[in-house]
Amino acid sequence: MDRPDVDLNDGILTPLIGFDGDQIKYISAIHEFERSCERKLIETFSLVNICGLVKTDPYSLPYNKEIVVFFGRDEYRSHPYIFRRAARYIVKQLLEEDMYMVRFYLFINVLTKKNIFTSGVEYRFRYYSKDK
Repeated sequence: MDRPDVDLNDGILTPLIGFDGDQIKYISAIHEFERSCERKLIETFSLVNICGLVKTDPYSLPYNKEIVVFFGRDEYRSHPYIFRRAARYIVKQLLEEDMYMVRFYLFINVLTKKNIFTSGVEYRFRYYSKDK
């Protein structure tokens, strides 16, 4: 899965890779963060009676729907990484669709730009849904 180029010196990456990161450390940290968020989503789904499943190789799932949640940079560097805010929106969307079983994966982009208003963390909840 291709990742967009990131400025490894951008402060928004500090909560994820620390102050001395490289491309390999970034890729490893983002994959670990994605798997952690997926586990949290599965736990949350079980509380509202949604069966959530993730493949061993999540990126191989052919998805036909996507929910995108974006949190821009703000005064606290770790705020865009607070996943529960994205999870609320994802769960709300699935409940509105009346989903009770979903195969999914989470693709997370950290957008680093010179413009403070366009950098942030983008959560892409990709899932397969049979049309009713």
